[in-house]
Amino acid sequence: MTARDVILSIESFEQACALTRAQLEQLLERGYADQKLWAIWVLALRDRDGAVALRVEREPDPGVRRTLAVVLAGHGNTQLLVALARHDPELLVRATAFQLATRLAAGGALDMEVVLEARMREPAIRIAVLGALEPGAPEPLATFAHDQLACGVAEVELEAFEALLRLGGDDERAVARAWLLRQADILPGCDRWQRVVGVQSLAELFASADQVVRARVLRSLRAPPWSAATLLVGDSLDLLREALARRDIAVPTSVLARGVIRGGHRLIAEQFAVRLASAVAGRELFADLRAAIEADDARERLADLLSRARRYAEAFDITDGSAVLDELARLHPVEQLIGLDNALRRWLPAETGADWLVLLAEVRRYCSVHIATNRSYRTIVQLIDRLQSA
Repeated sequence: MTARDVILSIESFEQACALTRAQLEQLLERGYADQKLWAIWVLALRDRDGAVALRVEREPDPGVRRTLAVVLAGHGNTQLLVALARHDPELLVRATAFQLATRLAAGGALDMEVVLEARMREPAIRIAVLGALEPGAPEPLATFAHDQLACGVAEVELEAFEALLRLGGDDERAVARAWLLRQADILPGCDRWQRVVGVQSLAELFASADQVVRARVLRSLRAPPWSAATLLVGDSLDLLREALARRDIAVPTSVLARGVIRGGHRLIAEQFAVRLASAVAGRELFADLRAAIEADDARERLADLLSRARRYAEAFDITDGSAVLDELARLHPVEQLIGLDNALRRWLPAETGADWLVLLAEVRRYCSVHIATNRSYRTIVQLIDRLQSA
């Protein structure tokens, strides 16, 4: 039977199953689109005595064909994988095959030009290729990502942006940065940047932007450290209040103190007063801790003491306070009490340091002058007096 006879006689998947391998290869090379697909599936199902894919008695559905693509790639059957990428009627199957082909091409197991065919394909195909790019990708694939960053299709450009970030070279990062700064809506790009590169880097990128842009970026960050948040807050009291209202941002007490001096919003003064109250209560920790060490019911008091110590450390911006207390919580109760006593004695110089004393004096002076304008100011003055007389 000639190749033409094969093409003219095959009208179903079942008929294709009866062909020899040579006839199937003729069909794959010269047949119509549906015939090529039948040939791919039959060849794949026969490959290595059926080891490549699950045997089926009927035409595989798209889900099976996607699985088939994965198995073909795993067995290095690049010919059939490429045929699926080029000819499968389902876009999702073609995209999966192209993504797998990209990884093979990056490792040198497949001709790079096969993957670069994606330049002329649907956006979903290009996105699949971009999603497979990793650090160390060959230069043609990096160039593909650069080209797609200016393709004019928003979802493809965003994927190309992330691919360039993943590639990690200075040139790629510079191009990605310039693209992001040109976007009218920066939030999708910010989400990708902080996921791939990190929160601190993203904050540094927008630290010099105007307040409206910095506010958008700040809102996009998830549980940012203060070192990143402060770059975006800058000297804006509005953004400071916004950060203070979020549970996932730990604003240092010293920042609140300076916000009060600058005539900050009521929320800033209220939160600073709460921190001061914790500091005053912390001064009583020494006596209560000593009593707990000598008492028989130390276990019952321990949870309260640790909680108060945590608020005390937060009130004076003790850098390692939370980590130390987390570590103590894993120890035996007696060791916790002794460790807590040592920690408090080590933290005491931080609250009595010259910088803190000067800052508290400035806050007290400001609140005394403006005491009639904010009811929290009176509380702040009273708490500072109690703290300094303790």
